[in-house]
Amino acid sequence: MLQTDKTLKAFATKSKYEGKNFQAILKLKFTPIAPKSAIENKARTAFAKPVVQLVDEKLDLNTAFRQVDEEMNKIIAEEMVRLAK
Repeated sequence: MLQTDKTLKAFATKSKYEGKNFQAILKLKFTPIAPKSAIENKARTAFAKPVVQLVDEKLDLNTAFRQVDEEMNKIIAEEMVRLAK
């Protein structure tokens, strides 16, 4: 979110909750986003893959969780081996 004076003043001006102090939310600057870890993209893929199968009802929730757990353990083990070198 851009924290310029213009955007801060405009924040929630058209809210249906008139009279509320929305500016209090924006008093402080937001913390910068933390840098991504080396395995974040792999983790996102591991979590996203079973979602498609869940939506298509080709996979039940317990199986999806098990697959994600197995894939994450594999990714973590590979990363630990890589870091040990």
